[in-house]
This record gives sequence, C-alpha cells and structure tokens, in this order.
Amino acid sequence: MQLNKFCLAGLLALGTVHVSEAHDNTPQPTAENPFLFMGGVGLYSLNASLPYPAARLPGILESGSARADERRSGMDYLEAGVKARFGEGLFGKLKIARHGGIAPITEIDEVWVSADRSLGAAALQAQAGRQLVPMGLENMKHFHTRPFGIAPLALRAAINDMWRADGLQVNSEWESGYSVGAGVWSNSAFPGAPSSGINLATLRAGWQNQTVQLEAGYARASASAGRPLITTGVTAHTHAVPSCTTVTANRVCMVGNSDLLTLAGKWAVNDAWTVSGEWWTKRDSGRLDSLLGTPDYVGTFNGGWIDVGWQPRAHWEVIARTERLIGSHALVGANAALIATQAGIANSTHPLTSNGVLLRWQPLAGHLIALEYHRESILQQPNTSTLLRYQYNFSR
Repeated sequence: MQLNKFCLAGLLALGTVHVSEAHDNTPQPTAENPFLFMGGVGLYSLNASLPYPAARLPGILESGSARADERRSGMDYLEAGVKARFGEGLFGKLKIARHGGIAPITEIDEVWVSADRSLGAAALQAQAGRQLVPMGLENMKHFHTRPFGIAPLALRAAINDMWRADGLQVNSEWESGYSVGAGVWSNSAFPGAPSSGINLATLRAGWQNQTVQLEAGYARASASAGRPLITTGVTAHTHAVPSCTTVTANRVCMVGNSDLLTLAGKWAVNDAWTVSGEWWTKRDSGRLDSLLGTPDYVGTFNGGWIDVGWQPRAHWEVIARTERLIGSHALVGANAALIATQAGIANSTHPLTSNGVLLRWQPLAGHLIALEYHRESILQQPNTSTLLRYQYNFSR
C-alpha cells in the first residue's frame, strides 16, 4: 500500500513541530548515535481441533471474505527497520515486515516522523505517517509484540485484529498523568472503506501513575463509498473481494459510518500480579446494499476481555484471559431477512465466548518462547487451539 498525498503533506508539515511514540518500547536514538537499527524473526506452530480461526464470527458484520484456516507451522514474521534522530526532539521510523501465512505478504508496517515541544506544563506530541490507530491499549502494540499471539474476539469484530492508517495525531501530556489527543486519517481498512482522502477521525484521553493506566478512545470511520462485506456463496478464503461500485449477485456492501468506543485499563497490583482489560463497542449505521435490495441498517456489538497476569519468578509469566462478545442488528426494507442471511448476521442472539491461558519464558535477552491454549465457544461445537511461538528481536 502506498502513502497517499495527505500523508506525505503531513510529513513535510511537521518539520518544526514535535513527535514522540509512547507505545514503542525500542530505545530512542541519541545525538551520539542518531541511527537505531532493529529487526526480528518469529516462528510459530498452531494446532486446533477445528479449522482455526473460525471462517466467520456468527452474528458479527465482518469485512471481506471468509477467514483462511491458519493451522500450520512455519514463519510468523520477518522484519527490519531503522529509527533516526534528525535533531532535538525530532525522530523518524521506517519498518518493513514480511508476514507468514497461507499467502505471505511483504509490506511497510510503519513510516512516520515525530517531534516534541514543551508548552508550559504540557508536553505536546505529534506524529505523522503510517502508524497504529490510537484505540485502546492492545491495538497500540504490533501483533507479534502482544502477550497472546491470538487476537481477542472483540478486536477481530471491531478492527479485523489490528488497525493502522496513514494520518496525523497530536497528543498533550501533563506531569499529573493526564493526556488527551486527536487524529485525522486516510483509512482504507475495516471498519472504514477504501478512500483517497480523510475519512477517519479519532479522539483519546488517558491517565496513568506508577501502578494504574486508563485509556478511553473514540473513532468515526466513514464507509460512504461502500465496504464490501462478503463474497456470498463462497465458504473458503479468497482474495477476490467484490467491488461496491458494481452490483452483482455475489456481494453485499455496508454504506454508512462506523462509530467505535473503547475503554481500557491496566493495574499493577504488586511486583507479581497485574490485571488488565478492554471493552469495545461498535455501531454501524447506514444501509446494506445487495442485489436483493438496500434496507436501512443499524448494527452494534459489545465485547471485551480481562487478563490476569502472574510473574512467579524473573523471566517467567502466566496470563489467564476470559472474553465475551455479542452483536445485535436491525434491518428495515425489502428482503431484509434474506439480506441478513447473506451478510451472516441473521443469528445474533447468543454471546461468543473464549477462555485462554499463556505461559511465557524469556531465557535470554531478545529471545521469547510462548505457549498458549484457548477454548472458544462461538460455533455449535467448541474449538480448542494451541499456539507455540519463538521470537528473536534486537536493536542496535
């Protein structure tokens, strides 16, 4: 995916403003060492009693085609990047990654510039380029740096596991721990739709001290050009997602807006125990466009998870997770029931649940071994899965 004109203009406009990245755990380059090179490789093995992940989440309005079965062993990711210091408080980052899977892809994960400036008691932070959309806490971590290798159900339903876009965000932080921010974006991904201009706005507010971190976020994503939901009649994964510009028998599109609200928190109880969790709410409003008709549509879902972590000794960690997700839908118009069946949202009366446990071990600096087990109850038959991961990440 190429950076659009809006993003390039933002990069140039930030020449004297600031930017920092609060969620990047790699060190910052210094005046003595202005370049920081980084890289990593990950291997994984995923086994499950049924095809995993589920091709579709029942009762949830997803995007694109059915999910591919990812049960296999092999490369998870291969990445390389560089961070640079251009001057006092002015930084940049470029990271390219190759992600494994049924069809491996190489893409630009991040490319941005950032700067910092103090305004009285506040620290102003700005960042322009391709970056993770600031919603919640889990989405501010790249997929392979999250504790669990399997994304929560709520993140799949809300943002297709991970959400990044090209744009500009500005944040302000105070010594008291409070922070606020806003962003504008050109977003081509779910829950929005392909666009060549600004079609996403975000707001966030947070507070933290040494033991507690709280975060609230809001986003409005436009799908006014139409978001292709599914390829009807196709049960397997396919990259031939239908276009919303042409009405055919094998496509349904959501035309309208998506509003998202997130609440997230983390509490370090003591040196050994932590509790964290997030709650996501999404509301789609507009119409569903199908060959059978264009009924008015309003759909919502509520979902989230809670993690309890325990560190029995240095370099070892155990985390337990419980999740819940449920959706509801209202369609008014010709053939509403048939179109609901097409879109896979006709049956949304039962909550989707999952429980998992993770064991992580860091034998040496930069090396990580993780084993996790999940039991999902989202289809008629529960599915159990086991994921084993090895990662090596470095920065020089």
